Amino acid sequence: MSNILVETGTDRSRLLIAFTGFQGALTMAPFDFFSASGHLGSSRILLRDPTHLMYLTGCPPDAPGFLPLLERLRKEIDLLSPQRITCVGTSSGGYAAMLFGHLLEVDRVHAFAPSAFASVWMTIQRRDWQQVRQRISPRHFLLELRIPWSLWKYRDLPGVLRQGNGKTRYTVHVCAQNEHDMKRAGYFSDCPQVEIAAHECNTHQVAKHLVREGKLLSVFQDS
Repeated sequence: MSNILVETGTDRSRLLIAFTGFQGALTMAPFDFFSASGHLGSSRILLRDPTHLMYLTGCPPDAPGFLPLLERLRKEIDLLSPQRITCVGTSSGGYAAMLFGHLLEVDRVHAFAPSAFASVWMTIQRRDWQQVRQRISPRHFLLELRIPWSLWKYRDLPGVLRQGNGKTRYTVHVCAQNEHDMKRAGYFSDCPQVEIAAHECNTHQVAKHLVREGKLLSVFQDS
């Protein structure tokens, strides 16, 4: 089964790279998401991480490793030759959208309720017990050891983004009444080119809320 889907759009000037979360979804059908965001005609790359390691071990079997995945994305970008690239993701996929958007130096990143740390230990250190209870199982302690030592620096996403790349602009979308996601968004507050967009809602599925309210298109139009 392929975990990387590449589609050439009718509007080849734009490319949307979408990183799905642990449930393998953008919290809604991809077609609905692309349509509501105004990217239905764009070229698209849709990724799913079967390892649940925040894409730090790649997207096997298509790209079995972090660096192979990075190179695969660069190759697809060269082939599609877009003028503007946007990365999107929800939850753990939001973490990946920001990290890969930074490394690929894309134009824009929209991360919906993203995770800030790809580490069980860092999550516990910050006493994020809600994340521990709902999204971390005992096996994650062992799975984390599969992340190559050379990539451990990427587990601290705010630390990576504080360096900036001089090009990419990021927006972290969260519900203002969701205290857990607001706290996680706060870790990015001192990162250059990162803005926090707090919407009037209380769910973790902020992207679905924006679609339901008919507001996702305006988000992508930066209005």
